[in-house]
Order: sequence, then C-alpha cells, then structure tokens
Amino acid sequence: MTLLQSALFGFGALATAGGAFAAYVVWGPEDVSSSAPSPLNSQVRTGRMSQGVPGQASVDTGTASSSELANLTEARGARGLGENALDGAWGKFQTGDYEGAIVQLRAEFNLRPGDAPLQANLATALFALALVKVKAQQFAEAEKFLDESARLGNADAARTAASLKLKLGAVDLASGLFEELVDKAGQTTADTASLKVLVDVSLRSDDLDRADYFLDKLSPDDPFVAPRRTRLERKRAFAQVQDTVERGGVVEVAFADSIPRSLANAVAQAMEEAHGELAQGLLGTVPSSTRLKAFLYPQKDFRENTDAPPWAGGLFDGLVSIPVPRTRNATEETYLARGLARIARHETTHAYLYAFCGDVVPSWMGEGLAQKMEGRRASSASIELKKQGNAWAGNSGLLGTTPALDRPFTEASGRDVGRLYAQSFLLVNHYSRVHGGLPFWRGLLSRVCQGRESMTNVLSAELGEDGVASALWQRDGQAAMASP
Repeated sequence: MTLLQSALFGFGALATAGGAFAAYVVWGPEDVSSSAPSPLNSQVRTGRMSQGVPGQASVDTGTASSSELANLTEARGARGLGENALDGAWGKFQTGDYEGAIVQLRAEFNLRPGDAPLQANLATALFALALVKVKAQQFAEAEKFLDESARLGNADAARTAASLKLKLGAVDLASGLFEELVDKAGQTTADTASLKVLVDVSLRSDDLDRADYFLDKLSPDDPFVAPRRTRLERKRAFAQVQDTVERGGVVEVAFADSIPRSLANAVAQAMEEAHGELAQGLLGTVPSSTRLKAFLYPQKDFRENTDAPPWAGGLFDGLVSIPVPRTRNATEETYLARGLARIARHETTHAYLYAFCGDVVPSWMGEGLAQKMEGRRASSASIELKKQGNAWAGNSGLLGTTPALDRPFTEASGRDVGRLYAQSFLLVNHYSRVHGGLPFWRGLLSRVCQGRESMTNVLSAELGEDGVASALWQRDGQAAMASP
C-alpha cells in the first residue's frame, strides 16, 4: 500500500486555494459575481476571504453591498481607467474567463512593468487559471501558470506549485521550493505549513538530520511536533541496530539485527527482480536515478516507526517498509521468505509508479497493478468477495457501488479493506486480459505520466464511465469476477 496520497497539502486542497484579485483600486473576492464560473469551488465569490494555508481559506459569505461596488467603480474612474483594457480584464476575470483576463493584463503589464497592483492582478489571474488546469488534471499547463504566478509574487501560487511538484514525484525540486518559501518568510513569520511538509518529506526519505533541523524551527507546543520527534528518535535508534544488504546497484535493504539475513536477502532479490520486470513490462523504462531502499522492522516495531494503518502488511511512503514476524525454525523461515518476497514486489511496484508518475495514479489502479505484480490470483480475489456475501456490485451495501473504490484506501477500515483490494485487482486483471496485458497499462501510464494527459480523460477514453472506478465495477464487476 502507499500513503503518499494523504500527504500534507492534500491534493484536493490545491483545487480550492483562494487568491484575492487586487486591482489598481482593490479588486477583491467581494467583487466576484456569485454566478461567475470559478475554479475556486466558490471560495472566491461575493464574500470576504482571509488567506491561510493553501487550500484552507476561510470564507464569510456576506454579500458586498451595492455602495461598496459603486465606490470601486468611482475609484477606478478617478484613476482614469474608464472602459479601458483594465476594466475589460476585470470583466473577464469576474465571469471566469481567466485566459482572456491574462491576455489583457499581460499587455498592460508589458507597458508598465513596474506597476505593483497590475502585477498582483496578473499573478492572481494566472493562479486562478492554474487551479482550473489542476482540477482538469492538466498538470503541465498548471505548473507553467503556477510558476509564472509565483515569479510575480503570489505566495499561494508558490506553495501550490511546490505541492503539485511533490504530487508529481519531483521530491527534490518540491523540497527546494518549500525551503525557499521558508527562507522568504524569515524568522518572525515562520512558514509553518512549508516547514511541516519538509519535516515529513525528510522523515520519509530517512534524512534524519534534515528532519531534525526543520523540527527545531517549529514551536514545540505545536501538536504536529511531538509525534514526529518521537518517530525521529525511533528511526535513529533503529539505525544503530541495523545491517544492510545491497543488490544490483539499485536495491538496498536495511534490517534490524534481530532479523535473519536470509530474509533480507529474499526481500532484496524480490525487489531486484521486480525492478527488471517493471522496467521492461509495466513502465517500459524507469528513471535512471531511481534507487530502491527498504526497511525491515520487527513486527512489534513496525507501526511505531511508520504511518501504516493497523491492517497494512507493508508500506511505501517514499521508502518501502515491511514488518517481519518472528520465526521458530527453518521451515517457518522458508515460508516467511516467500511471503516477504510477495510483499516486496507489491511495494516495489508502488515505488516505481511513484518514481514514474508521482501521485497521479488512482488507488484502485495502483493497488490492482501492485497485486498483479506480487502474483495474486483472480480466484483468491473472487473468494474474498464471495465470502463476505458480495458476489457482485448489484448487492446492496457493497462498497464498489459507492465512491469508496475511488478514494484512498487508507480511509477504509476492517473488512472493507479486503473488499477494496479484491475489487481493484479484479478490475486490473480483467482489463489486462481484455486489452492485451501489461502493454495496455504501459501505454496508458505513458500518456498520463510522460505526456501529462489527464488521467480522467485517458481512463474515460480507454475504459469509459468517465474513468470512475465504482462505475467501472458496476459495469464490469461480474465479468471481472469470471476472468481467470
């Protein structure tokens, strides 16, 4: 399983981040028509908005008075703007035509490049357009507009750009941007949101000194700090009692000294084999700089050192982590080695999907492909559903008939988890059979992850049902359960 979809600055928040459209005279969110099509999910409308953490804007929906709007009009006229291009840009922005507004604002800004209010307006229009592109999963265009808005001084755009890069797998680049935001904020107005991202990224990459550095910049009274400080100290303690196994120049497995080396060797071998199969089959290529690092924890220490939910048998959150039960004899160790190898192949798939695509692969697809790589059989998945009395989507109460299949699996609990994993595998297995195996997924992922097409659009074109997993299950669940 992967936890990257629940990172701070959750990606859903990127589509709701607000921005005030400051004008020659103040063009604020109170000026935006309530009927205007907005990418801000009604965060910018006829109300007052205070700025906070990206995606966490608070809104008072009080309506701007006619006298306030009249004052704005009078003030703009007093500046001699009248019905010129600036008023035209304002009108376009107000109705959601951000591209039109940008064209006019850019032309004005080219004439007056030192005009600060005009620069702020252009930055806000670019930010608004970027959020439209984010919502449409047009990430390449979104990045372009976010970067330009950030260069013009829009702090929300800078944070959102860093968050988007983190989602797309550019961890080092995103970390650099967050560090720039922290440096710009200075000591008196610490950018706590960016600091928290940097702490979590550092912990996930096992850069413990860096995590310690950023934790020290946060208030010790912040509820965020204590659990991260505890995890940091546990990771440091684990580093003192571990050994390592390396294979093929791409795999490193660290393991507690209480774990037999033979088990670490089995995990390293499985990860190396999965590396080759993923490069040749599922992805066609992998980033040349990709190195796989895994930690094997004694089972009793696993959840204390990770964010894994109680049901997880393994985790990828930037590093592969696997719990290892104690064994009593050689026979148990042999059977355990096989099980650990399957988990290693599963989590390695998540690692490479993230390296290749970032965090844009939906949960059902990522978990389905990871189970296929680990060697799960369709019969076991079908049995899992049938034993819960859910033979197919037509049964009331089946999670596949709700949006749950389209949500991160970390939000599920108990018996729901087994059901979701079974459904995900059966869908992936079925479409592999119908569309020609791993090359089908390779083509799809290449279009999204290299061509930067929208995942929603690609899934809709290739599979139909607008790419909605629960709808796909309703349509194809019966056939998927019958697939060998």
